[in-house]
Amino acid sequence: MSPLLRILAVLMVLAAVVLAGFAYVLARRPAPSVAPAVAPAAQTAQESRAEAHTVPVVVASRDLKAGELLSASSLKVAQWPQAPAEAYPGTSALVDKVLRFDVKEGQPLTSFVLARGLSSYLDKDQRAVEVPVAPIADWRTIRPGDLVDVYFTLSQGTEVGSTQSRLVMARVRVLAYGGRTMDHPRLSADADKNAKVPTNAVVAVDQEQVNLLLLLASKGTLQLVLRSVQDVSEPDVALFPKRESVLEGRHDLDEADRLRLMDPANVAYAGESLGQVAATPDTKAAVPGASGAAESPRRAERAVQVIRGNKATEQRY
Repeated sequence: MSPLLRILAVLMVLAAVVLAGFAYVLARRPAPSVAPAVAPAAQTAQESRAEAHTVPVVVASRDLKAGELLSASSLKVAQWPQAPAEAYPGTSALVDKVLRFDVKEGQPLTSFVLARGLSSYLDKDQRAVEVPVAPIADWRTIRPGDLVDVYFTLSQGTEVGSTQSRLVMARVRVLAYGGRTMDHPRLSADADKNAKVPTNAVVAVDQEQVNLLLLLASKGTLQLVLRSVQDVSEPDVALFPKRESVLEGRHDLDEADRLRLMDPANVAYAGESLGQVAATPDTKAAVPGASGAAESPRRAERAVQVIRGNKATEQRY
């Protein structure tokens, strides 16, 4: 046999040995597992379970505007895979709430879009007014949410006859006092211990009363007097002379427009006069219907001495 044939024979034997070893390794491996085919019914059940994993979220049923009062018809419940932060699962907690921002249809209603702070405690025609008040020794007896009467004291220096004190507003709700507010009615122990006697308060009053409150606060002293929540008595202002506004309505107004002069915003715009509010002796006669209104008060006469040469005369004015 030639040397070339011997070499070829050896190579073929080696190749056969290698192939035999590779076949042995493949035979020792386990057969690959085949995933069983999912039946259509089983697949539908899995999809149903995935869809069932949702939560209720209240969304807007239509476009809503800032300042709008929420109603049941403006809300609806949708199913979401996950609830947004501060979202609501039901509509009952949102009815009669007021929006701070516009909300588009389908957008979730969260606590962030609702009116918060002291404004949420005001009625439709009310305003929150901060005014200086007389210090009260036991000031912790008055808390936010309490009803108080507001008394006004006007001192005319040494003129005792002109000094007066009277009730100007009844059943006024306190919104903030002594560091406490309706949102945060309690203070921490340290803050309460170190709190100073408050000299300001925030109260809720009707819009047409804002002028009166600011006017009195600028010229006299306001005192908060705590009252019982069961006491619903209020002064009957119809028994007293009606105060005239600073601004009068136009003379050419028709009956409908004259009725509009009584709207809270128009009453507030017309303004208040301290002379009529305080009812000082010099201004009582100016109030229609007040005692002595028919007669004008006599003005005190004054005199000046005029000297011409050696002649002196007295001129009264």
